[in-house]
Amino acid sequence: MLVAYQRLHSGWAIALVLLADFLPGIALGAVFGALADRVPRKHMLVLADVLRAGAFIGLAVTGSFAGTIALALVAGVGTAMFRPTANAALPGMVSDEQRSAATALYGANFSIGMTVGPALTALVALFGSPSIMLAANGATFVVSAVLLSTIRFGAGSRSPAASEPDDDRPSLWAATIEGVRSAGRMPGVPLLLLIGAAAILAGGLMNVAEPMLATGPLHAGSSGYSVLVTVYGAAMAAGSVASARAGSSVARLRRCFVIGLALQGVGMIGSAAAPDLAWAIGSFALTGASNGLLAGPEVRLLQELAGERMLGRAFGLRDMLGNLAFVVAFLSAGVVLDALGVRAVFMAGGAGLVVLALVGSLRFRPVRAADKLPAVAEPA
Repeated sequence: MLVAYQRLHSGWAIALVLLADFLPGIALGAVFGALADRVPRKHMLVLADVLRAGAFIGLAVTGSFAGTIALALVAGVGTAMFRPTANAALPGMVSDEQRSAATALYGANFSIGMTVGPALTALVALFGSPSIMLAANGATFVVSAVLLSTIRFGAGSRSPAASEPDDDRPSLWAATIEGVRSAGRMPGVPLLLLIGAAAILAGGLMNVAEPMLATGPLHAGSSGYSVLVTVYGAAMAAGSVASARAGSSVARLRRCFVIGLALQGVGMIGSAAAPDLAWAIGSFALTGASNGLLAGPEVRLLQELAGERMLGRAFGLRDMLGNLAFVVAFLSAGVVLDALGVRAVFMAGGAGLVVLALVGSLRFRPVRAADKLPAVAEPA
C-alpha cells in the first residue's frame, strides 16, 4: 500500500491495492476451490506461491502505478488459490485425532506472521526502502514453494475427481456450480458460512476503527495503537493454540465456535466502553484470543461437514464470502464511522457477534459428512 501511495500520491492508490488483494478471492475463490477438488493440491499450493513470488519481486522492480495494480492482482490470485487448497489438504495429512491440533498450529502460525511481519517491516523501513521489503517478501514465497514441493502430503494431496474418467468429469464451471448448490444442501454448512462472513464483516469494521479509537477517545496516539494491534495478534495466536483441544467431535467443535463468537462480541463491547488504554489492552486481548479460539473450530467444522469430495469447493466458497465481507466493511467503514462514531461501531459489532452466537446456539445443527478422509493419512 505504501508503494502504491508513493507512485500515485492519492488515497485511491490504497483503495485500489486493497481491492486488488480481495477481488480475486471474490471472483475466483469458488472456482479455485473446484480446481482443488480436481487436480493435485500440492501442485496448486506450489503454483500459488510461485505466482506470489513473481508478483512481489515484480512489484519491487516496476515503477508504474498500472504495473503495481496488475501485479497486486496477480498476488491476490495466488492468495485466492492458496487458502482454500491448504485448508482442503490439511486434514488428509494427519490422523483424525491430530486434525484440530494441526489446524490450530496452522492458524497460530498465521496469526504470528501477521503480527510479527508488520513489526519487522516497521524496523526495516528505518534503514531500507519499501521496494527492498517487497523483494524480500517475494523471496519468502520462493522458499515456501520449495519447501511445499518437498512435503509428503499423503491423502491431503489427493483430488477426489482425479480418479474419475475424463469423460465422466464435469467442466470446471459445472463443478463450481455444483459445489455452490451442494453446499446449500449440506446440514449446517449454509449457516456456518453466513455466520463466518458476518463475523468477518464485524471484524473488518473493527480493523478500520481501531486507529481512530486509539488516537481519539483513548488519547493513546500511534504508539498506543501499535500496542493494541500487537496485543490482539499475540492473543489471537494464543487462542488458536488453545483451540487444539477441541478434538474432532462435531458437538464440541460447535460449542467452541459459539463460545468464541460470544466472547469476541463481549471483547468488542468492552473496547467500546474502554475509558483508557489499559482497559482497551484487556478488551483487545479478549477479542483476539476469542477470534483465535473460534477460527480453528470453524475450519474444522467445515472440514467435517463438507466431506472430502467437496472440501476444496466448500473452502473456496468460504473464502469468497469472507473476501466479500472484508470489501463491504472497508468500503462502508467511512460512512458507518461518520454516522455512528467510533465507540458505537465497536458496540454494534460486538452486539452483532453476540447475536450471531445466540443464533448459532439455537439454530446451528451441524451433521458430519459421510465421505470422510481416512483416519490416518496415506503415504504420497
